[in-house]
Amino acid sequence: MLKSGQQIQSYQDFCETVLSPHIPQLDEETGRLLHAVIGISTEAGELLDALKKALYYKQCLDLPNVEEEMGDILYYLAILANTLHVNLQYIMNQNEEKLKRRYPHGYTDHKAAHRDLDAESAIFGDELLSGVSPSPERRREDQSTTVIFVPPVELRCRNCRCMRLVEQEIITVHDLEKGTFLYCCTCGESIGPE
Repeated sequence: MLKSGQQIQSYQDFCETVLSPHIPQLDEETGRLLHAVIGISTEAGELLDALKKALYYKQCLDLPNVEEEMGDILYYLAILANTLHVNLQYIMNQNEEKLKRRYPHGYTDHKAAHRDLDAESAIFGDELLSGVSPSPERRREDQSTTVIFVPPVELRCRNCRCMRLVEQEIITVHDLEKGTFLYCCTCGESIGPE
């Protein structure tokens, strides 16, 4: 049975209680992102291994193991969502809407090969790229920020005057509102618009 949005949020909150500490050499957010993505990849590999054993080695599919790996993947997705301040229920709803637009009458090979990527991406909106605060349903209920990506830009630190080419940085809407884009890699001062 699919959990309600409130139960999904409760699961996201629970996952925080069993997350191991981040790598000391990384800032907390980077450590959490890396932990989540490595975890997803690792667990997906374990899921693939279970299927490999069933398909190629003619073993019975170990359903309890498959379910465990699916749960582990869900755990790491929840950690990723929490770190990015994203509501999993929102992501699930958007994904369902995208797939309904892609396959309005069910799956076909033709529709899979000839996707309308503009229509699909329009479902998610361009608020993340425009700097507009995200809609409340996108945000986690207990968060007031979301991350956005900065396109390539060259910034000069106001303190030490070094130049930094930013190819792609993760920042928050809260940071944008403060005018802070990132921190100088030389002196640690905040770098923002001059």
